[in-house]
Amino acid sequence: MKRRVVVTGMGALTPVGNDVATTWRALLAGTSGAGPITKFDASKFPVRFACEVKGFDPLAYMDRKDAKRADPYAQYAIAGSVQAMTDAGLLDLNGIDPQRHVLERGDVLVWLKEAARAGQRFDVIVLDPPSFSTSKAMRDTLDIQRDHPQLIMACTRLLARGGVLYFSTNLRSFKLDDAATAGLEGEEISARTVPDDFRNRRIHRCWRFKRS
Repeated sequence: MKRRVVVTGMGALTPVGNDVATTWRALLAGTSGAGPITKFDASKFPVRFACEVKGFDPLAYMDRKDAKRADPYAQYAIAGSVQAMTDAGLLDLNGIDPQRHVLERGDVLVWLKEAARAGQRFDVIVLDPPSFSTSKAMRDTLDIQRDHPQLIMACTRLLARGGVLYFSTNLRSFKLDDAATAGLEGEEISARTVPDDFRNRRIHRCWRFKRS
């Protein structure tokens, strides 16, 4: 089986530039990204220089609230992803309205309740939560075995008529509570969602549910 890589867009946050063009020019010019450490007090260490990202403004890629919550590595990842999507023209080529396709960050259980109260409806929902989470954005812990009935039922309330919910989990000991999918047409599609080159065919389980 041949492995192929398709590069559709590029983004870069590096010690010599905060975008692809600036980074490339610096590389061609032989510019060094090393400099004094500024992210923490390095006075007690024998080495006091490093290659840091410089002059990065997270507010160019996210609002102040999200920037405050996210660690620098997460900010860099988001910025690079936004640059790559823009470079690829994914939003324009696919007619995606950025006002309708947004990133929400917070307690998922709270958001699902608020979305239902607001009368929001979706044709497709992908529910792919972690097996366990203690995120600071949540009021309580998330245990997928314990909480999946609540999550699935909450997502079901947001489905438009004929809408489809895809639910996936990496918890190998997971057991689906049939009561959570009452009134839905469903089937397990795990085998169809694992790439052919994966030796372990049990990396996750996945279901497709449809609201009639």
